[in-house]
Formats: sequence, C-alpha cells, structure tokens
Amino acid sequence: MTKLTLTIDPNDFVLGETKELIRLKTATDHLAISLAMIAQAKYNLYIFNPHLDPDIYDQAKLVETISKFARRSDKTKVYIIIEHGLEIVQRSHQLLAMAHRLSSFIQIKKVHKDYEGYDEAFLIADDSAYIHRRISEFYQGHANFYDSHQTKELTHLFQRIWDCSQVDVELRQLSL
Repeated sequence: MTKLTLTIDPNDFVLGETKELIRLKTATDHLAISLAMIAQAKYNLYIFNPHLDPDIYDQAKLVETISKFARRSDKTKVYIIIEHGLEIVQRSHQLLAMAHRLSSFIQIKKVHKDYEGYDEAFLIADDSAYIHRRISEFYQGHANFYDSHQTKELTHLFQRIWDCSQVDVELRQLSL
C-alpha cells in the first residue's frame, strides 16, 4: 500500500472560528481534517457517505475519535447515511461495530431509493463546519471549519435525505 503524505496541518483550524476554505487532495488530508473536526465538535455529526469510505471511516483513530465524541455527553449525536450496507458489513467495518455498541448516540440509515446514486460525500460538525466531496470515490474536495451558509445548505440536504431514509434491517441483522 502506498503511503500518502499529509499536505495540510489540521492544527491550524479551529471549529466555529477558522473561515478558510481548505482544499483536500488525498485520503490522508480527509482523515486528518476529519479527526480535527470531530475532536473539536461538541453537539452533532452528520455523515453522508455511500460506501462509508474505509480509507477514512474504517481507521482505528477516527473510530476512536467518533466514539469519544459520542460518549462525551448524552446530548451528542452522530447521524450516518450510507447506501451500500452489505458491502460495509462484509468489510467488518470498525465504525459499524462501534455504532452498534453506542446505538443510543449513533444512528445509521440506508439512503432512500430516491437518493440512491447520489454520489457526493460530506461530514457536518456542529452546524458550523463541513467536509465535502462532489464525487465520493475521489478525494478532491474541500472543508471549512466555519462556514454557516454552506453548512446550512448541506445540513438541509442531509435532513431531507435522513427524513425519508430508513434503518437498514439487513445491516442490523448482518452485523450482529
């Protein structure tokens, strides 16, 4: 496996303060910015990722960071929308296993059929920060630790998809 090098320093960004558009080019960039964003979040995370990208969301450090976030308070919540549940279960995805252990804090739904094939991926933290890829299979994307306008648009999209999506019974059964 080729080792990717970090092209940005996530310590330069503060959730709810830094209004800089960050260009992301690699899985390593995404992972580093995701870790920083999640570690700084206080209330909620919204994740839309059709494949629950293993180069980001199946990494022990990220799973541990989400676990710490979820257990921080009874008010913290993580909402995840996926499309390919069987694929995720077959990979024995670490985040899925952790989500089942922390089901009071982490909810996963399978995307509604009207949004199947929607090929973007994004993470929203505390209604103020986001990471966004227009094509989920590629790592070119951008992030911002404080952009209320873009975050609001992505949050509305997430909520629209969440409201019509359902808990995937197969995902729950296959992961037990």
